Amino acid sequence: MMRDGHTTFPCGITGTVSASESLGPNTHNDPATLAFGRMIDAPSDLAGQTIAIFRDFMGDPTTPDVAAAVELAAGVLGAAGATVQDFTLPGFMDESLAAHTPIMWSELAHVHREWFPSRKSEYTEFSQDRIAASREIPAIDYLHGLDERRRMQARIATAMHEQGIDLHMLPTSPMVATLHEDLYDDVDRGAELMALGTWNSPFNVTGQPSLSLPCGFSDDHLPIGFQIVGRHGEDNLVLQAGKIYQSGTDWHRRHPNVVVASS
Repeated sequence: MMRDGHTTFPCGITGTVSASESLGPNTHNDPATLAFGRMIDAPSDLAGQTIAIFRDFMGDPTTPDVAAAVELAAGVLGAAGATVQDFTLPGFMDESLAAHTPIMWSELAHVHREWFPSRKSEYTEFSQDRIAASREIPAIDYLHGLDERRRMQARIATAMHEQGIDLHMLPTSPMVATLHEDLYDDVDRGAELMALGTWNSPFNVTGQPSLSLPCGFSDDHLPIGFQIVGRHGEDNLVLQAGKIYQSGTDWHRRHPNVVVASS
């Protein structure tokens, strides 16, 4: 799946899409078709490309098994010819997450306006609470979030240009996948559900193309993923790197060995 500046496959969509954008192969200027078309004659290695491990996303709360899997994925891309280096951008993670909150939740409330609260009973309790709270976000907070988004877009673009970085890589999520049946336990899973999408949020704010790929399993046999993030308009390079990674690994062909207890 792809949107203007946000690409995800084969694991599905990560993060959110702005209310002003569309998702799928019919997005503005048809970037999915254009990017996939460019891959036909794309190089089979990453020689000349610089990939930076975004270290701000590799520490706490990212779990050690997730961080280790991302490090191994970086080795695969390095073996394909890329120059792999470290990258930090102090404050970017917290500032982009702060901007993401009023933007995403305000737009989510707008998207669901036809069904919430008129069909409130059809939503999960978690969704009811989040959408109800989203409807109360002041317009000034939403507009401030948009101002911050423009500032973060300029900041990350400048940093990548000045340091000669073509792609970033970091965990898709700070934790491994959550078992589906666990989502329906009689416990508060709100914090965990929110955390699962935390590392996608900064790039939903900046609108950069991002691709999520499987890169291993935890000791409990739960999937681990990492994401490749590119510069604006360079979806084709993100897809090229993902294709090369999957050519050298088989994680995308494996399935979790998880036994679900019957109730």
